[in-house]
Amino acid sequence: MNLVFRTLAITLPQQFLYMFILIFSVFCVLLPASVTSYLSFYKSLVPAERVCAPLRFRSAEGRPHERWTGIETQAVLPFIRENRDLGFSVRLRLNAVCKAEKLFQALDYVLEMPPTQLHNGYLLVNCDSRYIYVEKNHWVPYKLRYWVPPILVDILKHVAVEEQLFRASGEELVRTLLENATLTFADASAVLIDSKTSTVHFVIEWDGIRYYLVNYYWTSMVLGAGAMWFTSSLFCVLTALATLAYFLHSPEVKQEWVKHKGEKDEQ
Repeated sequence: MNLVFRTLAITLPQQFLYMFILIFSVFCVLLPASVTSYLSFYKSLVPAERVCAPLRFRSAEGRPHERWTGIETQAVLPFIRENRDLGFSVRLRLNAVCKAEKLFQALDYVLEMPPTQLHNGYLLVNCDSRYIYVEKNHWVPYKLRYWVPPILVDILKHVAVEEQLFRASGEELVRTLLENATLTFADASAVLIDSKTSTVHFVIEWDGIRYYLVNYYWTSMVLGAGAMWFTSSLFCVLTALATLAYFLHSPEVKQEWVKHKGEKDEQ
């Protein structure tokens, strides 16, 4: 019995230290390295997802309720040319303040893209104050908004709307965006449009594996980084176990065991 205790006293501290190093390596080294590797992999497959053009709305001469803006397409053409083989979704991201707290406001628009394309439709803006508040504040109830510090809530009445204007291939956009396009709202008297933050986005519509990487970003990250972490951790654990087995069967440990066994036999 004394031989067993003495042998354990020699080997256990080294084994505990070895296990601590193993656990530290798995969780504090391999896990961050796996996340970093996945992000590098993601960036190599999806270098850039979209490009945006700023909007500067102004009133039309003689029509005070009409708002129009030019879209500087030349600024986005280099990005579209680089991805001309892919499909694009042209989206309007509008930021505005409602003048009246009605449920919805409909804004009719016309998008002119010389020399050939013309797109028109309408944009629904939900002006309900409760909806605007809940969209921006998920933790503080609407009726308690004035009872908490302003730093914890956003009570501004800015409403953000994103609308898909149309879809087109990169090749089609390169052919049609020869001149600056114009976007016109026939009657925008119900809202105040924030030109500083309103933009038109040209978003790549990915396919294949990149579709899932972009549209299911967090799920893909958990699965991808988790698979890398599991593989590297498994290799690390197997290597550690093999090294530990080699250490326990090393000549030094065997000699120590024989030495203690001989001392026990002499006693």
